[in-house]
Amino acid sequence: MYQAKLLVDRNARHRNAPIEFQEAQFYGRVDHYFIHQYGESSSMLAYVQWVGSLTDSGHGVRTFQQWGLMRS
Repeated sequence: MYQAKLLVDRNARHRNAPIEFQEAQFYGRVDHYFIHQYGESSSMLAYVQWVGSLTDSGHGVRTFQQWGLMRS
């Protein structure tokens, strides 16, 4: 399982609201990936299966019930 820090628009659900980014943590696993090289440049594309909602056990251990959509 890997952790990713992404910028998320806090106002994305509100129409005509100004864009306001905040950093959020997401957890998931990389199922497939490939690297394409052309000349001196290379690109990577990955399919990531994200975790549903996380819960904290109170002892510093984070658990989840299912794989699902990204939630901030």
